[in-house]
This record gives sequence, C-alpha cells and structure tokens, in this order.
Amino acid sequence: MELRFVKTLLDAGKTYFESKGVTSFDLEKFAEMLRLASSLRKVDAKTIADALGLHPSDASGYLRLGWHSGLLSYSGKAYYATRLARDVAGACSEPGSRGCVEAVRRVMLSWYPLRVFLSYLCSRRSFNAMDAVRELGGEMRYWNGVMMRLGLPVSPAGGGEAPEKPFNSYVVSALFERMVDQLYVGCEHLREPAEYWYVRGREDEPVVAVAVAHVVYTYREPVLVTPRVDDEGLGLVVRALREAGPGRSATLVTVKGQGVARYPGLDVEFTEKPLHANIYASEGEVLLSSANLTGDSLYRSVEFGVVVKSSPSLLAVVDDLLPGVLL
Repeated sequence: MELRFVKTLLDAGKTYFESKGVTSFDLEKFAEMLRLASSLRKVDAKTIADALGLHPSDASGYLRLGWHSGLLSYSGKAYYATRLARDVAGACSEPGSRGCVEAVRRVMLSWYPLRVFLSYLCSRRSFNAMDAVRELGGEMRYWNGVMMRLGLPVSPAGGGEAPEKPFNSYVVSALFERMVDQLYVGCEHLREPAEYWYVRGREDEPVVAVAVAHVVYTYREPVLVTPRVDDEGLGLVVRALREAGPGRSATLVTVKGQGVARYPGLDVEFTEKPLHANIYASEGEVLLSSANLTGDSLYRSVEFGVVVKSSPSLLAVVDDLLPGVLL
C-alpha cells in the first residue's frame, strides 16, 4: 500500500506509543493538570483524577501526554513538573486566554502524533473524519501489524487484528479534532521534516526499542554497537531482519564475555575495548541511545536516544571508535 503520512517504522512507533492511552483532549482540564503538577512535588493518575473529577484512564492520558510532550518527567511511577510545565501553567492561570492557548500550542506542535494528523489535514481541501480514519487509520493498521510481528506491545483490535490506533473514529474526534480546534492549529504551523528525532521509552511505551528495530528493518547492513546484550534484545533484531525480507543482515559489536546466540544474518564481533555508548548505525540513520540491547533497557526502563541522519563524518566517528567495522 502507498504510505503517504506514516512512512517509516519510526514514524509509526512514535505515533502509536506517544499516543498510547491518550484518547481525548480538553484544554481546560489539561491546564488544570499542569497547574496541579506544578504546585505539588509529584503527581500520579489517582491524584489528578481525584482533584479534577476525571476517570483514572483520562487522568493517565493527560499525564502521558505531558510526559511525551516534555512537560513532565517520570520516575518511580510518578510524574514531576518540568520548568517548561511551570511556565505553561503560569501562562494558563486563565485556561482559555490567548496566552494559555499559545503556550500549550507551542508545546503540542512538537508532539509527533499531532504533526502526523496536521500533515494529513493540510493535504486535504476539506476534512472528513471518516476519510481520516480510512487513510491514516489504514496506514497505522499496516504498521501496527508490523510492530505486532516484531513483538512490540501493540494492543490488538477485535479478533486479534492490527488496530487503527491512534486514528480510529473515537480518538480522531475526541483528541485530534478537539486539539486542533481548541489550540487554533492551522497549516501555517506545519513544520518541515526534522533532521533528527528525540526518542524516549519506558515500560509499555518502548519508543527506543522501535528506533532500534527501525534502523535494522529499514537499512541494509546496519552495525549495532552495545556493551550489553541478551536474548530479548537479540530477538528484536532477528525479527526485524526477518520482517525486512530475505538477504538482510546486520553486524553486532559487543564486549567479550557476552553470551550471544548465533542467528542467520547476524554477524557478531567482539571487542576488548570498553564500550560506553550504544550506537545503532546505518548508512541512512544513526541511533545514539542510553539503551543497551537488553530486554530491560528496551522494554521496561526509562531510556533516551536521538535518531540523526547519517553523514560521512558521523559514520567516520563511529568507524574511528571501532576501526574496520563499517568498512
């Protein structure tokens, strides 16, 4: 199928997992959540639900949205307001004010699922919600199926099929249309594609794991450099190679002493050098990440990374670290 808006596995992973559990938007409630988070040392879904009269799942959704948009930090099952959140909360002393709308809009324009929706919206002469579900939802159904086969935690639709989320009929109406309307988002806010992407992952929202799989799935002969590896991490790489098609291969570089099972298409090289970084490199893109190639790092821990376009100078730096690996 033609993929016009969700073009890559990384696009799909950021769209799905950065919206997971976020099903609706209301500017007043979101602003109240930010003010409460800014006034308390830490908050969780129960605190927000009790204070704002929300269903716990809606409260959790607002907190997830705050985390993915950089307004909240997350540690130990609790959320903490960042300086940015306190600034936005200050601008939202009157939630419907122009200052509040502009402050929240500035932040939300960096939220990847909204950027995908806006790119679709601006490609149309007129908007029809059912068309959006069919087209955007159809692209997400394709990619969610890929992610399910990769073993990523995508919740299936009825009958075990790949879901349209987040572009099903309810979420398009209750979240994306309302966010566009309440924040006065227009095509003038559509941005050029970025040269780099920040990725963050945690339990049940493994965007960093998607980024690793993206490098392996999308590009030929990637090189994966990591000091730690286990069977869960290897399993993701092997599934991505198989999903990409026959003849695909990757090279794994890790320190001596790691027990690494052998798989077709996966070449393993050991180094005696201490490795202090995780580099997942290809000729197209490079992921620099805190995440080791282990199940805990990829699926259960809070991890960070940046995906950047490859360049000869960047690949030369990687090759200097590991002479001959990229030749």
